[in-house]
Amino acid sequence: MLAESGEDAIAYCPQSDYAANVELAEALPSNGARKPPTATMRKIPTPGKTRCEDVADLLGVRSKKR
Repeated sequence: MLAESGEDAIAYCPQSDYAANVELAEALPSNGARKPPTATMRKIPTPGKTRCEDVADLLGVRSKKR
């Protein structure tokens, strides 16, 4: 959203008419239980990767945004 004071991203839900600045939007936790991890957590270098999509491509996984 563009305004005289700058620009901002807004989260909006048409079912409830809820709207808020994404930095201030409230979210409810997921109702479903998480699956247990399938691997041990490890650090992986991601030099020069600044976007989630770039890291997903590097790791060969699909980002949830896509």
